[in-house]
Amino acid sequence: MSNLAELLAELGMSHFGELNLVLHVMTDTPRDRQTIASAIYQYSGATDQIPKPNLYIDVSLEIGLLEQNNHDLELTQLGRRLKNISTNNIDRFTNLQLKLLSPEILGHPDLREHVVGALDCFEKSIHDNNYLLKKNQINTVEALGLQVLQAFDLTCYRNLEVISTSTDIEFIREIVGPFWAVTEEELHDALALASKRSKAAEEYVISFEKLRLGGEGHADLAELVTRASATNARSPYDIRSYNADASPRFIEVKSSVNSTLIFYWTASERRFASVKCQSYWLYYIPRSQELPELSPSLILIQDPIRLLGTRLTEECESYRVRAIGNYQTSPGGVAGFKVITIE
Repeated sequence: MSNLAELLAELGMSHFGELNLVLHVMTDTPRDRQTIASAIYQYSGATDQIPKPNLYIDVSLEIGLLEQNNHDLELTQLGRRLKNISTNNIDRFTNLQLKLLSPEILGHPDLREHVVGALDCFEKSIHDNNYLLKKNQINTVEALGLQVLQAFDLTCYRNLEVISTSTDIEFIREIVGPFWAVTEEELHDALALASKRSKAAEEYVISFEKLRLGGEGHADLAELVTRASATNARSPYDIRSYNADASPRFIEVKSSVNSTLIFYWTASERRFASVKCQSYWLYYIPRSQELPELSPSLILIQDPIRLLGTRLTEECESYRVRAIGNYQTSPGGVAGFKVITIE
């Protein structure tokens, strides 16, 4: 399947608002793809181009507006929220809809390189707090990122220059986090925000577990649910909870600013999961930045190791490099320093 960057490039960001057609034709009950496509075709005169229903559906699935229900499709929680605030302009999104959608696009892993690349094309103005587009030669990766920012009204054209305001830049930073941190201070702030959100996600799961156990008639076990990460930052799991038979449930909490189920494991976490098997659970919280004001969905995965290769895929994104053989001290060197070269 194409990734989101390829889908959006095919759609064209100037037609991004036409995804509203999907929301418009969906009902409270699941519908099959062909029925949705046929309903969208009925609005051929409402857009500047011939509708592309299957492309709209593919993008909507990728950004969390639709989800699969057996052989049918239905609106997600986010899709219903967007539908409830839609207007009669069914081929474009309102500002409120765009704000809700922005984490799904700007924070999507498939678009991270594009968005960060576009942001790197800007420099802070010496005259005010705005950021100016300074790069003359824009590559295809940066171009799509700029089109995304423009579609979300995060850039504008003023006085013959493309600018992004400091408010818009701060909004983007809160979504992309440490992936776009230019200075040491910005990186520190981004990591602090990520840590705050992680703690909120874990506390959300604590509340859920206590309610679950209490609802099953085990108030005594509910009182024993604890955050392992609060007392041991190197713990291979975050929360110790229990099943109805009092057996332990080891929970690793993962979260994201968008709805895409992608998470990262440390080697320690993965080893622990492979040992604990059915006792190990991964709780995934999408759009965790909305805590505690809103209550996001919880995705529960028992024994994720068992699902690798079937329901989950695993990719290697980092490498450990180790030297082989002896080192050689370089002749001369620099005063006060011992220099060793590996050739």
